[in-house]
Amino acid sequence: NICRILVPPDFEHQHLAKACILNASNEDAYVQVAMGYMYQFGETLEKNEGESVVWYRKAAEQGNLPAQVLLANAYLEGMGIERDLIEAFAWSSLAAEQEAKTNWDKFAKQQNELSISKAIETNITPEQKQQALERAEEYRKKYEKKETPPE
Repeated sequence: NICRILVPPDFEHQHLAKACILNASNEDAYVQVAMGYMYQFGETLEKNEGESVVWYRKAAEQGNLPAQVLLANAYLEGMGIERDLIEAFAWSSLAAEQEAKTNWDKFAKQQNELSISKAIETNITPEQKQQALERAEEYRKKYEKKETPPE
């Protein structure tokens, strides 16, 4: 699958984006992250931060670690979605619990630890943090990890 081979900035041709949309629609979490990236940064597709969040969430719900970090950051920054520290902390917590199996996972986990979770921690109240942990537990049960890493 071409979408799994290319790194998102390598998407330079519209026909590749169309193929990726078809694959992303088939619940391929890695391709969904690539779609989110293309929308977030306007790579091949017209920039649309709201649409990027839709794709990141689809992948995050499948247990994709980079998507969980990107979604946490979107909620933290209010990028394409209303700023929500509870959602940001919930998704950041889920990502923090995961084992990094790929280089993308390792990079995302590092970003989560070095910047995203610290930014959330400095802005969240103890009550919000408790709500976020409860929501993370709810998501953990609802979205059992079903993703498989790329071949």
